Amino acid sequence: MKGQMSLEMIIGLLILLVVAFVVIRLFLNQTSGLGGLSDVRKSLQYGEFKQGCDQLCKEGNIVKWCSTKLTGDTDLNRNGRIDSIDSEGLLGFKACENAIYCMNMFPCVTDNGKLIPQDCVQTLCSAYYQSYQDVTKANQKVKQIFPDQGTCNLKTDENWFTYYGFNSNSPCSGTTGTGGSSGGTGGGSASVSCNKGSDGTSISCNWSCPNALTSGQSRVVATSPGAKSCSSTDYSGTCAFTGLSPGTTYYIGLICDLPDASIRASNSVQV
Repeated sequence: MKGQMSLEMIIGLLILLVVAFVVIRLFLNQTSGLGGLSDVRKSLQYGEFKQGCDQLCKEGNIVKWCSTKLTGDTDLNRNGRIDSIDSEGLLGFKACENAIYCMNMFPCVTDNGKLIPQDCVQTLCSAYYQSYQDVTKANQKVKQIFPDQGTCNLKTDENWFTYYGFNSNSPCSGTTGTGGSSGGTGGGSASVSCNKGSDGTSISCNWSCPNALTSGQSRVVATSPGAKSCSSTDYSGTCAFTGLSPGTTYYIGLICDLPDASIRASNSVQV
């Protein structure tokens, strides 16, 4: 009888130890998920998304790079809530786990420099305007892609969504290639108009800027895809892009105050 009781006690202790081990492990797993970007980077889903974004940037597919959003399970660090995480591409900014895009999380560097969300607003607005010839429709389409900042709390000075104007009901105002821009000190606005060349592999663009340049600034006209560009310090000029691919739609962006990029215009042409 004593031997049987001892055996039952040993089995009982073993069961208690197993239960205690499981409880401790659950607690450790829960607390280990409270980290930030380093924990998110361990997610296979996040890693695959980053690879896809990097490939779009490498290919020069800026429209797709700007609009691609992470889908699937949004609790990337597995802690049971939607957190804000540090952007890898925008120093000082954060994004909610359920509102991660290529453009607000990863860097993309072209021959003309590093892309920022403002470039994406310009590119997407221009693309939709050229499709619909309607600024209101272009605004609606861009708002559908970027409806909100996500469901986490972002500090004002870390919020990409409000800082870059995605919270505006009219994000496309002045960026559709009809000439408008949000800056300038000389009156008028930035404008760029382009036409396909007769050879079917080139585009010629006339551009103008309203502002005087300050030290270190320049003006740049560039294409996407392809990242071809020309620069100037004049108030206006002509830029020709050759060796383009027939059948491809090229988006042409003008920045009148690089690197600030607050005075700009855009257009698009199918070769």
